[in-house]
Amino acid sequence: MSLQYSISPDGEQFPLPTSEEYKKEFKRLKNLVAKQKKTNREIVIVMGVGFVGVAMAAVIADTVNKNGQPSKFVIGMQRPSVRSYWKIPILNRGISPVTSEDRELAPMIERCVKDKKTLTVTFTYDALSLADVVVVDIQCDYHKEALGNILNGHADMTPLEQSLAIMAEHISPDALVLIETTVAPGTTEQIAYPIMKKVFQRRGIKTDPLLAHSFERVMPGKDYVTSVRDFWRVCSGISKKAQKRVVRFLNDVLNTKDYPLTVLDKPVESETAKIVENSFRATILAFLDEWSLFAERNGVDLMKVIQAIKARPTHDNIIFPGPGIGGYCLPKDGGLGIWAYKHIHGFEDDIFKITPMAVNINDTRALHVGQLVRDALRNMNRPIAAADILLLGASYREDVGDTRYSGSELIVRRLTEMGAEMRVHDPYLAHWWEKARYLSEKGIQP
Repeated sequence: MSLQYSISPDGEQFPLPTSEEYKKEFKRLKNLVAKQKKTNREIVIVMGVGFVGVAMAAVIADTVNKNGQPSKFVIGMQRPSVRSYWKIPILNRGISPVTSEDRELAPMIERCVKDKKTLTVTFTYDALSLADVVVVDIQCDYHKEALGNILNGHADMTPLEQSLAIMAEHISPDALVLIETTVAPGTTEQIAYPIMKKVFQRRGIKTDPLLAHSFERVMPGKDYVTSVRDFWRVCSGISKKAQKRVVRFLNDVLNTKDYPLTVLDKPVESETAKIVENSFRATILAFLDEWSLFAERNGVDLMKVIQAIKARPTHDNIIFPGPGIGGYCLPKDGGLGIWAYKHIHGFEDDIFKITPMAVNINDTRALHVGQLVRDALRNMNRPIAAADILLLGASYREDVGDTRYSGSELIVRRLTEMGAEMRVHDPYLAHWWEKARYLSEKGIQP
């Protein structure tokens, strides 16, 4: 069997671990944890070191007690897949796998790995047996069958469900499992709890799993770390004991003195809060889509209009819609709520009208860019076919290297289909995963 490699965005190759390396890796972790336990540090595992997990892991690892001494030891965990394994050796060098304008993240990771030695990253699930707390940052996607029709889609619960079962197989009965992922409302109580409870029973554990939920509000960019550590949080626990544990943990690792916790009675309330929060933002953006078209067709400078409206304090949060609405949350979170209503809570009627309409409008907004480019070239007496077009910015927003659900992807797809020769520049990207996937679908060699 040939050796497989995971390639980092800058082209460095890392061989995937062999079966012999798992035992050696777990021994390394046990030795590290034994030393950390002697200093009374809590052992925290962060499942998934993507955009959310890597920042959360760094913030936890940088936590100090009242005496200014590190109080947590963090083990980041990443699946050893071809796409993601490279993050493990990169992080273990003290290098952030995420490119961002934030000036805190890279030095924080380097400090925690090299100086404080409170952060390491692994690929073996055996590490879960060492945890006092497990923070879950595993994606819960919503797959759409077609753009512009979010109702024709489904939540992809499989990765999260599989991870929860693996956790339940390994963790101690007293370990707190904190789900930080944005999930369909009802997930913690009606999906996570039964999965973990059954595994506990099979292991002969009579106590209930300690499950909690506290959704992240991570905003990649110049305030990346701040959006994790210095921002308001909502949390809940599946029981009084779980609630008490999650409140204590979050008070330890976050700046709750200046940004107090909001503690809700049950996880479905916390889960719903995140979906409503992002659906509200998506709706504001969708609302302005029609007014941007009005302004475009009637010679109105919408930017000036919005600034004039913002002078009124009650309307200062109005958002200007760009050529596409992206990021990991706004394009999908409403779908998680709609899906949960029927598939978790068992209702058959269609109560959602505004939420799906907003997502559908936002999903297709970027297609209008193709029309604008076509018309601009036509006014120059040039056809769009074979035209050389440079797109500045592949990420979904400024100052980040995050291309998930970026409107730029849709722009590239549409203009390429119209015959344009596309080039894209983004100073924060070394590799555009979605572009590579698109070219692969078309059978085009990048």
